[in-house]
Amino acid sequence: RIYAYHPQANYTKSFIEEEKGNKAEALALVKKSLQHSYTKDKKERLNKLGDKMNVGDVHLPPKTKADPLNLGAFIHPAFPKSVDECILMKPEWESYRENLEAEGAKLANMAEDALENAHNMQQQRTNRDVAMIKASIQAGSPQGMLTSVPLFIKKGSLKLRDVTDDYDRKMQEWGKKISAFYTGRGLQLRQEYDKEMEKLREEDGEQTGDGLPNKDYCPKYKEASNNFLKSYNTETESLYLERLAIVKPYLNDMAYYSMYTNWPEMFEVIKLKAKMNWLGTLHADAPEKFESITKFVCNKKEVEKKEGKLAAFDDVNCQYKSKLELKIITFENNCSRMTSTFDLMFLKYVRKDDFERAENDTYMESTLKLSAEAGKRLEAGPLKVEAKIGGGVEFEFGLTGLEDVVLIGEAKVGIGTNVLDENEKLGTTGIGIAGKDAFPTTVEPVWKAALVL
Repeated sequence: RIYAYHPQANYTKSFIEEEKGNKAEALALVKKSLQHSYTKDKKERLNKLGDKMNVGDVHLPPKTKADPLNLGAFIHPAFPKSVDECILMKPEWESYRENLEAEGAKLANMAEDALENAHNMQQQRTNRDVAMIKASIQAGSPQGMLTSVPLFIKKGSLKLRDVTDDYDRKMQEWGKKISAFYTGRGLQLRQEYDKEMEKLREEDGEQTGDGLPNKDYCPKYKEASNNFLKSYNTETESLYLERLAIVKPYLNDMAYYSMYTNWPEMFEVIKLKAKMNWLGTLHADAPEKFESITKFVCNKKEVEKKEGKLAAFDDVNCQYKSKLELKIITFENNCSRMTSTFDLMFLKYVRKDDFERAENDTYMESTLKLSAEAGKRLEAGPLKVEAKIGGGVEFEFGLTGLEDVVLIGEAKVGIGTNVLDENEKLGTTGIGIAGKDAFPTTVEPVWKAALVL
């Protein structure tokens, strides 16, 4: 009664209910027992009672984050919907795809190293199992097979099979849609565009030559192309986004439940390959490829080149954020990134680490700032004047060492009143300069300068 899903109690009680002839109750009790503890005996008992185990009969902790692999960090460019957009976005898409391929190559190298480590660790486990069997033989103990497996492999396998079946079903439905588009609506749009362009070329040919109007038909070609691109690429983009919406949750779920079916070393391989799979899906080269038409630049205007930056997995939409303040030391965590700040008034050191990088190579960059300050305060009657001047030097470090040195100078003059400062003694809010409350009548010109060496 205290623990409704107690594995042993429910399993034992199922035999009691079966002896009483309550088969349905016995079956329900076995299912309750399975929720918090899977064993081969329970699975066989379930089969004996006329049922079979499914994914709903096992329990694993739910994901605490919808996107644990942070796949949403990668923002793809939009599909071009006009000739001008095709021209403007061509270098953006080229740069984006180059970044995808570069990131994919980096992940592939990491996955290769991780796979080698996983194989080595598995060999060590196999050697331990063999050694244990040999020791058992030498001791004259009962013999049998011994293979070490993760504790929750049976539960995780059921969950994995469920998410994989769901993914396969959705991708089959999506495949029918993409096929229907290219043989139906997409083909129709392409044929209509080809027909319109052929008509315009005939009209253009008839009015071009000596003694003929010789009108510029480029705007008409461009208008027809814009209409085609808007319709065709809008629908291909919709299909592209639909595929992303199917692949993204599958990769996250697959990686999450693989945590229960694999040893930690192989789990690292699975995560890296899931990210590689996602980069391939983002490539948008096939099957939902968009059309690009760039030859109708009628006004010959210069087209600005844009470049698309591929965000890292933890650059965007990170939900794992925390801050720990220990007076002079502060740690801020943002998924795999950590910023450590050591602030001792005249000395401030900030270091940034990325724990997605290889072990012992997490350092990204840091800054060290040394500063000093001197000031003078003058009070005369109801007025007060305060001036201060400070200086400092800031060093910026990167992966290759010292990258920049900045000299910092600051001068500050403030004019205020002493009248309301006296009111502080009476419980009235006062004003001031340099650390006191702000007051609207305070005049405070500020000069700052930085010299980069």
